[in-house]
Amino acid sequence: VPHTCTLFFLFKVVNKKVLNILPAPLVIGSIQLGIGSLYVLLIWLLKIRPTPQLTSAGKTAISKIGFYHASGQLLSIVSLGAGPVSFTHIVKALEPFFSAVVSALVFKKWMNPMVYLSLVPVVCGVG
Repeated sequence: VPHTCTLFFLFKVVNKKVLNILPAPLVIGSIQLGIGSLYVLLIWLLKIRPTPQLTSAGKTAISKIGFYHASGQLLSIVSLGAGPVSFTHIVKALEPFFSAVVSALVFKKWMNPMVYLSLVPVVCGVG
């Protein structure tokens, strides 16, 4: 089984090759998200996995998470279209930092101060 990091890298390289042929990152990213959505709907319709039963609060939370995840996916594809794959990897290295900031500011869920301190070397390394 290939390592997750290897699959992640291959995903980026293949997307970059596609963007070299068709420089339309929002279209490509939207198609990928659409295919993923159809896949999930098919799994639910065929009863391979049960359809989640969400409360109103659960739907609100999932909507926020889905929005940020989809935005991150689309912006990753845009960054691949704007420059080399290595630049995208540098930007993606800051994901833990942005996850911590979004968790605190958007979801009002603060982490242990040691978590924030552990992000200092990451931010400095990317800088």
